[in-house]
Amino acid sequence: MTAGLESKYSVLYQVFCTKALGKQPAVVDRHMDESKVKQLFEAYAADERDGPPSERDDPIETFSAAMIYRGYVDDPRNTDGAWVETEAWHFHYESGEGFLEEEMVTAGSRLQEVSRHVKLFASHASVIQEAAARLNAYF
Repeated sequence: MTAGLESKYSVLYQVFCTKALGKQPAVVDRHMDESKVKQLFEAYAADERDGPPSERDDPIETFSAAMIYRGYVDDPRNTDGAWVETEAWHFHYESGEGFLEEEMVTAGSRLQEVSRHVKLFASHASVIQEAAARLNAYF
């Protein structure tokens, strides 16, 4: 629970909606769990296919979700008595070019292509490398 009031997954979904899409989510379950957040993110793939995930025969072809890391991360803010821990998820959409692009541009966000040459904060590079490995992609 974040500040004892909301689950981390509720916060994740709210931040995604407000920061990436520029809109407030209609209703957010304050006690959201892993399975519920996966369903909500899968709904974006369903929107692209004009049908809810429950009515499709091939949901995995358009969307997959997996936690790729949970635990301590190297971070310049770490001290002997306090450190940063994180949970990194890989949400993968197979919907081609322009997925959610219009919504993100309207919100002032953008998709960013990453490579070994892009400077990333703290240990983000290792998380991106894990996501790339899951897709047999070069990083």
